[in-house]
Amino acid sequence: MVSRLYFRFIIPIGYKESWIPLFDDGSGDGYFYDPLRKASEGALFYNFAEQGDFVFFPSMNNLLAAIVKCYQEGAFILAEDKEGPYWEENFELSKDIWSEFGARISPAEDLIRGRKVSGIP
Repeated sequence: MVSRLYFRFIIPIGYKESWIPLFDDGSGDGYFYDPLRKASEGALFYNFAEQGDFVFFPSMNNLLAAIVKCYQEGAFILAEDKEGPYWEENFELSKDIWSEFGARISPAEDLIRGRKVSGIP
């Protein structure tokens, strides 16, 4: 319930009721599947709500291949703090990997430049 309210009122960046979370961080960011969109329209995607960034993947194979490469290249590392182990992402290393397997779209940047992004408010 809280998560649904958070998406409806706190994150006006384009969350849709149809989005199914695949991997999320509990704060509105994560990987989602939208069954109302075709694969060619970006049904599988990553959303970083605070910046309005989306990375659309043409298939689950692309998403999984990117995750595997992030592990292989050291972009994902297992770290530990007083609460225990957790996965950490080195964004400098991972950004090129994500771009290799998906097409990055930043609606906020497009709005600044006056471009309309289809399907994203």
